[in-house]
Amino acid sequence: KPFDGIPEAGVNIHSLAYDRRNGVMWIGTFLNGLFRYNISDGSYRRYLVSNGLDSNSIFYLAFDSDSTLNVATPRGMRTYDPATDTFNVINHPRLDWTFVYTFLPDSAGNMWVGTTTEGLFRIDGKSGAITAWTPESAERPLADRFVTSLCLDRDGKLWVGTNNGGMQIINADGSTEINRNDHRTICAITDDAGGNIWVTTSNGIYRYAPDGSESACYTTGNGLPTNQMNLSSIFKGSDGRIYAGSIKGLVSFRPTEARTESKP
Repeated sequence: KPFDGIPEAGVNIHSLAYDRRNGVMWIGTFLNGLFRYNISDGSYRRYLVSNGLDSNSIFYLAFDSDSTLNVATPRGMRTYDPATDTFNVINHPRLDWTFVYTFLPDSAGNMWVGTTTEGLFRIDGKSGAITAWTPESAERPLADRFVTSLCLDRDGKLWVGTNNGGMQIINADGSTEINRNDHRTICAITDDAGGNIWVTTSNGIYRYAPDGSESACYTTGNGLPTNQMNLSSIFKGSDGRIYAGSIKGLVSFRPTEARTESKP
């Protein structure tokens, strides 16, 4: 049923993060702030700019290896401090103010941060050092400043989707392995049990083999309702089924059953 436990939340929900330690669901909204909702009793607390957030629009939520909640907003990145019940800056000249769009924690305790104007950043989980990948960097080039989606494969490589420069792969040592300047808008990325990478874009869904080679393309000719998928809209279920959002509704499929033959 439609969730009506928080009337102030509105209907434009951008991100969710569940804290299993205390049964709390964090709910990020567009313009209406951030909410901490207790699933067991229905109580909630609302967080706005007055609580240390830099914006009332929340674009992404993610817990790091220390179980700290990271919050992405159009005006910077913030971390939640439960001791003071407020949100703090990370003291970085760009991440404290730029439009942060997405997060991805990795198994080494690092946090990857994708922005809309400054490229990609990695916050080291041990030292706190921050490394950047930008279009201007010779050592760590990036195809585009606008990072839309991040996914780690089983070999530890980071797949980076961008808004205007297609997709590229970053090795564990930080070097760029593949730069795909095909100018497809990458909407969302996930993997499957076989190690393949599934990528939703502005012109269909693509499957990539573990070695990075494109192995299949799915469009309206294969049964999709539209070729235009939605940003940040993909989910891999516990049974392996993949769900993806498009501008014409929800798409779901089992990776092992997807076929490339076009229908009449």
